[in-house]
Amino acid sequence: MLTSGYGGPTYLMPESRRILLVDDNPGDALLVRLAVQELDELIEVYVVSNGVNIFDALEQHRPNLMLLDLNLPAKSGLEILAEIRSHHRWRATPVLVFTTSASRSDVALCYGAGANGYLLKPNDLNRFGDAVLRTVEYWFKTVELPTDPVQPADASRA
Repeated sequence: MLTSGYGGPTYLMPESRRILLVDDNPGDALLVRLAVQELDELIEVYVVSNGVNIFDALEQHRPNLMLLDLNLPAKSGLEILAEIRSHHRWRATPVLVFTTSASRSDVALCYGAGANGYLLKPNDLNRFGDAVLRTVEYWFKTVELPTDPVQPADASRA
């Protein structure tokens, strides 16, 4: 707590923490929301079911972290990841692939395309929630993230 100088207390508001989950499975989305809420109810989780308008979703929600499924309708998670990493404004946003695919080639392709992590979705509900909880705790409570994930436009890096 800080004092305001006017005699009353002024509280520092926690910085905004936002997750963009790109996943077409409503059950998985609910489990992610519940696990995140258990960790910290101030972390906002936004869900989009495909990546067709991914840049609109990024602009609207300005996430500090993205959880991205690979198997999506219309556009694959790998395509979405490549688009994000090729765009100067969003390339620094941490993107974690969160998928059921245990394929070693998918793992290699995602890291090669710039994923910050590759997480397998557990089949067990408790393990699923625990995996989300530990992952989000690491990204929001252990490491330092930029307060504004949007990178300024720089024509020399576009």
